[in-house]
Amino acid sequence: MSDRDQPPLPSDLLPRYSEREVAAMLFVSVRRLQNWRFYGRGGPAYVKIGGSVRYCERDIVEFLERHTVR
Repeated sequence: MSDRDQPPLPSDLLPRYSEREVAAMLFVSVRRLQNWRFYGRGGPAYVKIGGSVRYCERDIVEFLERHTVR
């Protein structure tokens, strides 16, 4: 099966959001996101492609759910 025969990924799995966009969504600084990644301290999961860091919608939602106080 070639890559062209693969079904497309669901849109929530596509790494589409930049650091700046996610920082704005979470009301934190870009530096805070970078620190979470560097120190491995609980930020949302991310995808690194080359030097570019991207976030998937699903991972942002999961991060928010983990940090929701009920």
